[in-house]
This record gives sequence, C-alpha cells and structure tokens, in this order.
Amino acid sequence: MRFKAEIYYQYLYNVPIWPDDQTNDARLLTFSTLNTFDGYTSEELANDGTGRNYGLELTLEKFLSGGFYMLTTASLYKSLYTGADGVERSTQFDGGYIYNFLAGKEYQVGKNGNNSISINGKLIYAGGKRQAPINEFQSVISGQTQFRYERNFELKLDDFFRIDIGISYRKNRPKTTSVISLDIQNLTQRENEFGRFYDFGARGIGSDTSLSFFPNLSYRLEF
Repeated sequence: MRFKAEIYYQYLYNVPIWPDDQTNDARLLTFSTLNTFDGYTSEELANDGTGRNYGLELTLEKFLSGGFYMLTTASLYKSLYTGADGVERSTQFDGGYIYNFLAGKEYQVGKNGNNSISINGKLIYAGGKRQAPINEFQSVISGQTQFRYERNFELKLDDFFRIDIGISYRKNRPKTTSVISLDIQNLTQRENEFGRFYDFGARGIGSDTSLSFFPNLSYRLEF
C-alpha cells in the first residue's frame, strides 16, 4: 500500500488571448485558449494572458498482489485565467474537486490455472464544468441562445458522476491467447450535463447531456 499527498501551484504566462482590449464584445474580452478543447483557432491572438492552477491531491494505491489492485485519488483544486479585460475568472474546467476510484480482481481458472477471469470497476465523481450564464430575455428576442459573456464561466454545471464496470475471460493456449470482454460504461445510466441552452419549446433553460449507457462486447485473438 502507498499513500501520497501533494500540493501544487502553477503559474501560466504568454497565454494567447484576444489582442484588442478596446472592443465592446465581452465574448472576445473574456476569451483565452486555456478554455479551448483543441487549442486551435484561425484568429490572430496576442500572448498577453495568464493563468493559475493550484490544489491538493491525495492518493491511496494498493499494488497488484493476490490478483487484486486498487487506486483512489481525491483532489481539491482551483483553475483561473485572465483575458483581455484584465479580470481573473474561473476557467471552463474549474470544477473544484474530483474523486476517482479504480479496483480490480483477477481469478486463475482452468485445469492448470493458466486461464483467468478479471473483474474491474471505476468510479468518477467531479465538479461540473463551467459556462457563461444565459440571457433569457435576449435569447427570446434574437431567436437563439444568448450568453452573458461579461460573467463568463460563472455558471457551474451539474456535477459529473459515472460508474464503469468490466469483466473479461482470458484463455491461454500454447501459440495463441483469446480474450472476450464485456465493458459497461455509465452503469447507473446517469445523463451527465455538459452544456445549457435556451429551450424555446419549454420557454426556459434546457441542458445537453452525455450518452447515458454504453455496453461494449469485444473479442480479441493474440498470436
């Protein structure tokens, strides 16, 4: 068994942001590449932005022995950035906390004990991502969702929760190995929220959610 505690602080500089701080467009003034998923843009930017990440992480790990392993981590953190308007805000990814738990057990089976059955599980619980609050009045007038970018990333989405499980059977032969596996993602069928919009049909705020349940059956033959 191993227990580890870490504290960290990271300061980022020369971060690409919008180059003109005189614009009246709050979406541009609060833009930073720290909030992008792919890091690509066709716009000409300026390396004038900054960012800060800091937090505490605790890890408890049991190394594989007796066919069993386990790893659990808990983190409390803060993720901040500064755009062209000079205001420090939460980044899109500033969920505040995250907890992971992984465990698995392997059983030796067969006449000579050279085959195996493995059972694995994973749990994730994390603070939700962030986005700008929605301006409902302007959304109704314009006919499309309008955000309050002057308050960018103030809105924290619902927390993320998912349980995955998997079971596999491995048969070892002199020249080949075959593995049949069943992996089930999101066992509880929770529809995690990843964005909000103005729902004109319901005349209120709606949510986009992720895939609720996904089983995957596979067969692999190794030579």
